[in-house]
Amino acid sequence: MTFKRNLASLGLVAGSLLAIASPGQAASLTSDVFGSGGISFDQDTTLAFDFLESRGKYRSNFGVYVEEGGDRSLVETLFSEVGAGYDPGSTDASNDWLGTCGVTVLDCAANFTFRAGQTYFFGLTGANGTVFSDGLSTVFRYASDGSYTYNTQGPNWIQNNPGVTPDRKTVAVGSQEVLVAINDSYEADVDVNDFIVKASPVERVPEPSALAGLAIAASAWAFSRRRAFS
Repeated sequence: MTFKRNLASLGLVAGSLLAIASPGQAASLTSDVFGSGGISFDQDTTLAFDFLESRGKYRSNFGVYVEEGGDRSLVETLFSEVGAGYDPGSTDASNDWLGTCGVTVLDCAANFTFRAGQTYFFGLTGANGTVFSDGLSTVFRYASDGSYTYNTQGPNWIQNNPGVTPDRKTVAVGSQEVLVAINDSYEADVDVNDFIVKASPVERVPEPSALAGLAIAASAWAFSRRRAFS
């Protein structure tokens, strides 16, 4: 009977610690989160960002900003283009100045933690300044749980070939992903494909103290079990 009571007690302790140690649910991520008023979460939320490609002639940096006193300041740059801002051999007609991972952007993955209650903005800085994510749909667009299609030939080629459909590309977007497509500070071409990234939530990992407690509970259960059968 004593053994059964000990086993039940240890089971409750271990179960509680397992609940503490289990990763938290990832935040629900839809394009609605990235509203025209900025980006905000009810709890601290870490997103994993992946650079997909860029399609613009001007070198750009993509980052996260906050606003204080009417001024916006950079919190962290997530992705930076190097060199000319596009891959060698890229042109307007062939691929709309394509920039790829490992060539134009060297570090193509980044994490950022959005603090609860704080409003953030994405920003893309180029030759003519910075465009922000609370701008018009001609500047920033979001896609979630579906796909996003965009031109892969440049605005000059399109202008010189009226009535001809340019080459296009479609990127699939998962149910817990958001695709962010941006038109850089040269807005006259209205091609929202100059910088394209994906974001997805990162599940919270167990606290070290919870893992240590779980190990202690397991050891105590094993010790009690040995004593019961000795």
